[in-house]
Amino acid sequence: MISRTREKLIKVANEIESKYNVKTKIIVYDFSRIDGYEMIRDEVRDLDVGILVNNVGTGYGGEPVHHENCDLQRTFNVIYTNVFSDVAMTKFIMEGMVARKRGLIIHISSISAEIEGPFMNVYSSTKSFVEKFVACLKYENPGVIDHQIVIPGYVSTNLSRVKVSFSSPSAKDYVTSALGTAGLVNVTHGYWYHEVYSALLSFVPPHLIAAKLEKHRKKKWQNEMKLKSN
Repeated sequence: MISRTREKLIKVANEIESKYNVKTKIIVYDFSRIDGYEMIRDEVRDLDVGILVNNVGTGYGGEPVHHENCDLQRTFNVIYTNVFSDVAMTKFIMEGMVARKRGLIIHISSISAEIEGPFMNVYSSTKSFVEKFVACLKYENPGVIDHQIVIPGYVSTNLSRVKVSFSSPSAKDYVTSALGTAGLVNVTHGYWYHEVYSALLSFVPPHLIAAKLEKHRKKKWQNEMKLKSN
């Protein structure tokens, strides 16, 4: 497991080792950086990795702003985290997978890649990149490495900050559902409601979706500010 917070990694590693009686390995790294990938490569070089889950990701965060008003470094951090991490980790782990002639790589995209709207131009574009990247990769080493794209809608996580609901499953429920498709389908939304929602989106004019998104993002930010002030 790779993450930027050592304490959280140790906690999760201990939970996994205790519950499942397996060994874990942790690497502390902030994927918004791009100067430490050789360290990661050295750490994973001799591991027999059967399944890689490219799950790291981040959004712009903070107050919704149009692109001309964005903080460029924060924008770069989104690109570094969402794009560079998938490209680099896929390369490092595929080296061993190809040599062993087996492996599965799960790439996490987002339903935002299917939507055009304000305040999400860079984030949704990074997720579109991942989908195109994987679409091309599947023609390399066919029959040896399996690639799966997972395209979730809202899931209740620290990043999304949405409550568990009919349309927004808990992380545990979503992962259980999504992993049930591994090895069976190459592209999945991972959860039945997200599959239905994606299908319905195709019938809605893009400008209506964009208007709804802008209103939703602004209202969400206003509610967060009210909570902080209280």
